Amino acid sequence: MKASEYSPICTWIGDGHSHHPSCSEPAMEGKSYCCNHVWRVYQEGSAVKARKRSEKKTLNLQDLIDDFMVAADELALEGEI
Repeated sequence: MKASEYSPICTWIGDGHSHHPSCSEPAMEGKSYCCNHVWRVYQEGSAVKARKRSEKKTLNLQDLIDDFMVAADELALEGEI
C-alpha cells in the first residue's frame, strides 16, 4: 500500500454506552476521527474544552492564593498580624 493510499482509522473510543466502543471507519483527512465522530469530539462544551476551562480556573485560583500569601507575609513583616 502506498503512503498516499493510507487512510488512518478513526480513534473514537466510544462514549461508554455502546456495545462497540471503538470505530473502524476511515478518519477524515487531517483529523483523527471519522465524519460520524468528529462533530462529537469538537463540539461546543466537549470534554477537552471543559478540561481547559477547569485548568484555567485552577490557575486563576492558584494566582489568588499566591497573592493572598504575599499580602499576608507583607502584613506579618509590618507587624499588622
